[in-house]
Order: sequence, then C-alpha cells, then structure tokens
Amino acid sequence: MRIFALLLLLFSLAAEASVQLVRPFYGQKVKSSQGGFYVDIKLTHGIDLKSRPGKIQVDLYSEKEGRFYTFNHLLGSNTEKVNESWILPIGRYRVVKLSTTDASGQYLQWYSKRVIKKIYIKSKTMSNLGIWNLSRRGTKFLSAIFSSCPNVLDLHNKKYFGFNEVIDGFSQARQSYAVPPSPIIP
Repeated sequence: MRIFALLLLLFSLAAEASVQLVRPFYGQKVKSSQGGFYVDIKLTHGIDLKSRPGKIQVDLYSEKEGRFYTFNHLLGSNTEKVNESWILPIGRYRVVKLSTTDASGQYLQWYSKRVIKKIYIKSKTMSNLGIWNLSRRGTKFLSAIFSSCPNVLDLHNKKYFGFNEVIDGFSQARQSYAVPPSPIIP
C-alpha cells in the first residue's frame, strides 16, 4: 500500500506539467470536438465545512490523450445547491483523485487504486455524472460512492443551447429532458 502511494505520488509529480485546468461552462459556443458534464458532489459522514462554502478538487485522466485534467467543484451549505458544468475534449476519462480540506484544515483525499469509474464525454453532448457521495475514512482519506441519477438539466435553457442531448456519463445511456418543452398555444 505504501509503495503504491509513493508510486502514485511520483507519477502525479512527473505528470504535473501536463495537467490542464478544465474550463467551466458559462454558455459559450461548444465545438464539435468538445462535450460538457455536470456532477453533484455531496459530503456525508465526518466532513465538516461549518456551513461555509468549500471546494472539491477532482483529477481526471484522459485515456485518449494521456493527459490529466483537473477542476474544482464548489460546495455550498447542505441546503444550498450549486449549479456548475464544465467542458472537456471528447473521449473517455478516469476519475483519479478527489481532494478537499475540512474546517479544521485537514487535507482529505480519495484516489483510485484501480479503474473504478470511467466517464464518457461525447460531441456536443452533456454528460450527467450523477451523485458522488464522499465521506471521511480515517483522518486523511475519503471514501467515494459514485451513483447515476436522473437528468436535472433543462437543455431548453438558452445557456445549454449548443448541446444536443444529455447522457448518463457512466453508461452512455440517453437521458430524457428534465423539463419537457412547453406546448405552443396558438
């Protein structure tokens, strides 16, 4: 276990130069070589942010490009929902690491010991990555449960005009719209 952690650390330090920050999506034009994604990350047992906003850093690995990508997911209080989405080049990705700092300043992380979840990003498609439940495991680690969920995104909103459909980011199954289009009344 310690050897694996050391190898992971050395590999991540060597690859740090090729880490690219994932661009947030604010409604800009989406290229045919890109797709979008959104995820809901929830903190459960043992992680205290003391009702102040925090963030989770997510590290992904692109199998196609051999490159690491990172993005920060903002967390609100337990009652506040933060609506964020991001853009990535199309391809297949692995979730490599999740990390945050709790209210006491303790750095917590989860890292993949093996390929657990693969994420699919398709051209001009929004990938729903579901709900990720994170909980404390010991003093320095997180456990993560990845689960799919129904689509909560309305593609009829002007912001998401450039996307053709929403898929489950893990299974690639097409998901119906959150809000059906309103009928046209003559």
